[in-house]
Amino acid sequence: ACLVRQHDVECLHDYRVALRRSRIVLTRIPVVFAARDVQRFAAVLSRLGKLTGPCRDMDVLLQHWPDYALAAEAGFQRVYDFIQQQCNKSRHNIIEELTSPDYVQFRNRWREFLLQQPAVTRMQNAKLPVSVLASSTLDRVLHKLVKRLKSVRPSSSDRKLHTLRIISKRLRYLLDYFSFPTAASGYKNLIPELMKLQDSLGMAQDLYVQKSLIVSIEEQMLAAGLMQDDVYHALHVIKKTIKK
Repeated sequence: ACLVRQHDVECLHDYRVALRRSRIVLTRIPVVFAARDVQRFAAVLSRLGKLTGPCRDMDVLLQHWPDYALAAEAGFQRVYDFIQQQCNKSRHNIIEELTSPDYVQFRNRWREFLLQQPAVTRMQNAKLPVSVLASSTLDRVLHKLVKRLKSVRPSSSDRKLHTLRIISKRLRYLLDYFSFPTAASGYKNLIPELMKLQDSLGMAQDLYVQKSLIVSIEEQMLAAGLMQDDVYHALHVIKKTIKK
């Protein structure tokens, strides 16, 4: 509701986290939910994640704007105003989606799916004790994370670090789902270290996204005939500042 009423940066962030958490519990805990349910809900959750991504990226860039706009010059203000304009357009698209009949229908079906408690299930892993399911699920993701960590080097690409970040998030969210004592007690010590890893990888990812976003903004302003000398200078300074 807060996404529709006002432009709340943290509300959008929380919504995107909820989308990721929901997708992970659907797709990374195998043979618990029917394949048709996983496919139809995961597809919509993925689409909503992609829809809200650009607005979130611009929110983060504007939050860091004082770090990049190192001078009170007109060019920096022109770039800021353009980014804000594009952010508003992206937010308008989000509001249109969240108030559409299709989204209301999806939300109702999603709620019904979460509340249903079938007396009988054919899904093999749905019959397992939670502790057994937690151990097998977490072990698989942890093994993948350790394998990725061993391959990371100071020269590793942004894409490789981003993949590592996705896997670490996946493990963290699954740990949250299996957080009660009988499910995953042996994994609790991982959470503080995972949080540190996610913070470091998050900063690296933010810089990568902001660099890519500034290049895109430059291309858009050029195509729109807005590339004046002061704008070019401001963008050049911002790109150099982000690289540092």
